[in-house]
Amino acid sequence: MPEMSFTRSVVPLCLAGFARRRGLAALGVVAAVWLAGAGCTSVYERAEQAMPPDPGSPLTLRVEEARRAEGLCTQSCARLHDDLARHAPAETVSADLDRLELAGFDLQRRTTAAREAAASSTATTETSHELDHLEARSKAVLDYVRLARKAEPAAQFARLEALLQAIR
Repeated sequence: MPEMSFTRSVVPLCLAGFARRRGLAALGVVAAVWLAGAGCTSVYERAEQAMPPDPGSPLTLRVEEARRAEGLCTQSCARLHDDLARHAPAETVSADLDRLELAGFDLQRRTTAAREAAASSTATTETSHELDHLEARSKAVLDYVRLARKAEPAAQFARLEALLQAIR
């Protein structure tokens, strides 16, 4: 039986394994680069689909978002009103006030975004009046929350009824 030397039998096997590992690593790098590139293009495609090509549409989109935020404010007010009416625990009322404050800040933020979109496009008088109305509503909600945190539940309820009448 012929003698096998270490360099003739083991070294080629080790080199073959190293080459396979290197090949797999290179394949992994290529796959990662390809996936990263595919992910980036899909973000741009989704944004292109979401934003219509009409130059006045960002204003329309922002005003619609502000209207939805106004609806959330109204829902938060109604929920707080119901909890105050049934004499809910203080923790529940506090959570409702937090929810209402968050909705008020969201309305304020979305109204500001709509104002910025209106400044860069031709806004109608009707849109300007609607944005004024939404700004006044967000200010009223945030003022109510600031005062309600210091007031007793009975006073909170009376002020909330007045706010709900103004909102509806």
